[in-house]
Amino acid sequence: MRIEHKATSFKGTISLPGDKSISHRSLLHSFMSESDSLVGNLPFSKDVDSTAEALWDLGAPVVGNSQHEYWVMSFGCQESRSKNLVNCHNSATTMRLLMGILAGCESESILTGDESLLKRPMERVAEPLRMMGAEISTNNGYPPVVIKGRTPLKPIRYKLPIPSAQLKSSLIYAAMLANGDSVIIEPVLSRDHTEIALETLCPGNYHRKTSKGVIRHFIEGEMYFPFFKINIPGDPSSAAFLAALALLTPDSEITFKGILLNPRRIRYLEILKMMGGDIEIAESGKELGERVGDVTIRSSELKNIEIQTEDIPLIIDEIPILTVIATKSQGEFIIHGAEELRVKESDRIASMVWNLRLLGCEVEEYQDGLRIQGKSQLHAGSINHKGDHRILMSLIVLSMVHDLDLEFDDLSPLTISFPEFLDFINLLSK
Repeated sequence: MRIEHKATSFKGTISLPGDKSISHRSLLHSFMSESDSLVGNLPFSKDVDSTAEALWDLGAPVVGNSQHEYWVMSFGCQESRSKNLVNCHNSATTMRLLMGILAGCESESILTGDESLLKRPMERVAEPLRMMGAEISTNNGYPPVVIKGRTPLKPIRYKLPIPSAQLKSSLIYAAMLANGDSVIIEPVLSRDHTEIALETLCPGNYHRKTSKGVIRHFIEGEMYFPFFKINIPGDPSSAAFLAALALLTPDSEITFKGILLNPRRIRYLEILKMMGGDIEIAESGKELGERVGDVTIRSSELKNIEIQTEDIPLIIDEIPILTVIATKSQGEFIIHGAEELRVKESDRIASMVWNLRLLGCEVEEYQDGLRIQGKSQLHAGSINHKGDHRILMSLIVLSMVHDLDLEFDDLSPLTISFPEFLDFINLLSK
């Protein structure tokens, strides 16, 4: 189908569905809690649904009410069936985080997923969990993953080989179920939602220290989360696609209310400000330790920059839409150090390079990134989003800001993370 793009500007004030990363973790924290917990503003995305469905598979119901709040049964895996088959669908976050939890449960679990997830690497998580005593097998490093848990696990001292919030969180969960104190060493910053929740809910059992840029996480074993209630802040990664429309379309202004302002999640906004973006960020409070506030984006003339390698883990989900913004900005846009994009839902480096070249953009591909020549004059052509939700949303934005008549054969990947995406575009179109 074709996306209508007749809007001359984008204006409005909106509240977005809850942040996906915090939603996954809030459900899992409820599962690991001493009592049932209440989670509000969960997004209607298939990724988060995958985590909720997985908890049902493990014997922990997730029950919603008319206010879009969800009660989650506490630590269900202690009473789960002797053998659990858990379908994580497209969600690598669900699978990797559950691996750490199920490693500390006295049951056997088989984690599987869809065709895309079966191509995502899992050995990076399995290896340290084996060191803690869990029996884990993979299919040559990929799902399905078979886990025979151990209670309690052995504590671990482990240095993360790559910047990965999913690996870090999985090991933190496993360390919570160990019979001693663990230390996880993080040389490069990544998302810290799990740590913020622990600092807020379990300050006596977890702390982190930073020295010379290296973070050490100290986890006291055999602990659980207490009861908590959270209203999930708006997702800044979803906001990035609408922000691109506001920045690149004349006479536009969009305000996002109640959005997550975790510094490790809005680094892309700081980068856009460095490029000349007219962006206002106003913090208004906290939600269970997470900073929350409002962000206003206005039309801007942008200049491309070279992204620093240390920023990559903090903008990994926003890189596809940043490449679209780069096509309308002045100068060269350069990224290095983004090898992790090769093993997302698609090879996002190859996907964006392939599509941009087809449409006439001057782009050079590197093993760990790309270079884009800005102010590109693009033309219509056949595109392929590879079933990747972030590539699809980026290409939709590309079609609108360059006024291209592109044919999209399948819009279903939008349901993975942001099913309301087109509805918000229509709401903001003027």
